[in-house]
Amino acid sequence: SLEALRAARLSHTRHFLAWDYGLDILLSVTPNGILLAEGDFNTMPIYYLQHVAGRRPDVDHVTTVFLSTDWGSAHARALQPRLGLGVLPKASTGARAGDGQVLRAAIGQIAAANMGRRPIQSSLFREELDRAVPEWKGQWKPYGLAAQINGPDGPAEEKARLGLLKAFRTRHLELDRDQLAPSPAFALSNYGTAFLDTANGLRNQGRVRPALPLYAQAVQWTSRPNLAEAYTHWGIALAAGGKDQAPDLDAAAAKFQRALQVKPLFEAYANLAGVRNQQGQAKHDPQDYVLAEAAARKALAMFDGNAQAANNLAIALYYQGKNSEALQVLQRAAQLAPQDAQIQANLRALSPH
Repeated sequence: SLEALRAARLSHTRHFLAWDYGLDILLSVTPNGILLAEGDFNTMPIYYLQHVAGRRPDVDHVTTVFLSTDWGSAHARALQPRLGLGVLPKASTGARAGDGQVLRAAIGQIAAANMGRRPIQSSLFREELDRAVPEWKGQWKPYGLAAQINGPDGPAEEKARLGLLKAFRTRHLELDRDQLAPSPAFALSNYGTAFLDTANGLRNQGRVRPALPLYAQAVQWTSRPNLAEAYTHWGIALAAGGKDQAPDLDAAAAKFQRALQVKPLFEAYANLAGVRNQQGQAKHDPQDYVLAEAAARKALAMFDGNAQAANNLAIALYYQGKNSEALQVLQRAAQLAPQDAQIQANLRALSPH
């Protein structure tokens, strides 16, 4: 006789991700803010928390791609009058999520009505928004699981950003990420992006010491598809140092190598080549230049038009006594970047007089 198959009972009692992520998104929106959101986990939990649980009624949460459709813009105009939406061009039919020109017009109206009066923020994932309003790229400042356009950037704001990261709910770290569907896995990785963006902001100010623990948090959260990039950013900070931290070339090389264990990555190879050259100059160990050459060649195999990778290869070749080949590579680098002062100086030094 056939026996009934017995399977382990499936339990979701420890799955808090949608709830916690939604709360952390709302926590990242400043009072009276507008949140332009893309992606399932940046929208669906917020709908529940706002419209069912009654959380954060001060926030105007907008699913960005919906604004590119006639029905979506009409819905926002009726239910969210503070956005300031007026008459928009009629969306073309047949587009995947509406019409990009309609989205651009809608964002323009929201900005005109609210910029300087209310904070305008976005989810960390903003593909459609970046496509519709490319001039806003580079103007977003990290703020937890969101970013703010043209936001203030003083000591109080920095304290608030760091406080947000500490306030994140971490109980979903215990989830087996290999068992997650793409959408929740992507949401978890957004936590890594929040830590990474904040760390990079500190690094750009020359404040590497407080950035380093944030890089460690970033790699803990980041999903495997983006993990190599997180390790590479960590390595770049260690290699450069800052006002409060001397460069640590050995630690930087280790992070680049860890990135390359995850996947081949041009930026990791290119930066590793530069670090190996610096180690060779500091330690006078010829093997460092051999390793620099290998990393630079890997970088150029992935992107042969990069002048800095070519420059690093030329340096490694020169210190191995391969002057003729080094000169050829450096001439190519100079063609790729004729305005690069360092490459031009290296070329003059190697060129026969």
